[in-house]
Amino acid sequence: DSAKIQTLLIISNEYRYFAHDTALIYANQALDLAIKLNKPIPLAEVYNTLGVIYDELGGVQQSIEYYVKAVKINEKIGDKRKIAANYTNMG
Repeated sequence: DSAKIQTLLIISNEYRYFAHDTALIYANQALDLAIKLNKPIPLAEVYNTLGVIYDELGGVQQSIEYYVKAVKINEKIGDKRKIAANYTNMG
């Protein structure tokens, strides 16, 4: 459910400060669950988190791809604040 996705994202965000590989494992688990459950709002959050992790790893192209996916979902649901955050992360 959405709570499990959020928990996985929280864990991922904690690990990204010192273990990016572990952060990616948790973020990808959250991604799989968000897709499986068809939860667009958490899915956009997962894409944003993956964008941040790849950006920190120097994977600029991958990070932008994830941010764009997050923007598209946030545009569909009309969340202007998250759209702005996604674009800020891209910048």
